[in-house]
Amino acid sequence: MENIDCFLKARHKDISFRDLLTMRKAGLNIQRAFVLESGNEEIEWDLKTKQNFISNFLRGISSGNLFFEYDKEKNYYQVIDGVQRIKTLFSFIQDEFINEKGQFYSALLKEDGRYLENIRNFGKPVLSISIYERLTSEERVELFERVNIISIKENSS
Repeated sequence: MENIDCFLKARHKDISFRDLLTMRKAGLNIQRAFVLESGNEEIEWDLKTKQNFISNFLRGISSGNLFFEYDKEKNYYQVIDGVQRIKTLFSFIQDEFINEKGQFYSALLKEDGRYLENIRNFGKPVLSISIYERLTSEERVELFERVNIISIKENSS
């Protein structure tokens, strides 16, 4: 696509985990907003990757930007990029896996220390999001590819 103007019209903001939970209750669809082409299927994170992500998240280390599309008429959010990060956060607070110290989320709530402080501060903005409206199917796919090409180049250096 030659015209990238649609990508410049996003609203950007920092949100807390609590905000993300509120968005989920309001209609955040955690499934990808489009089907990836054959050979580029969604990769499920392994336990170590999930644990590293949670460890970084609880320390307030940025996990990169999340990209959503918002349907104003339906008050509905769809994920363009960030599915694994969102799924990992939600599955951790539902005690579906342990952190790198062998603890479930519910056990962390009973601890003292920095982790507990960060968990209690789930209202503190730690996630950056970009929200788009009225993207075509082609624009959704192109945005995903652009974002992930940049990520791949950064990781390979």
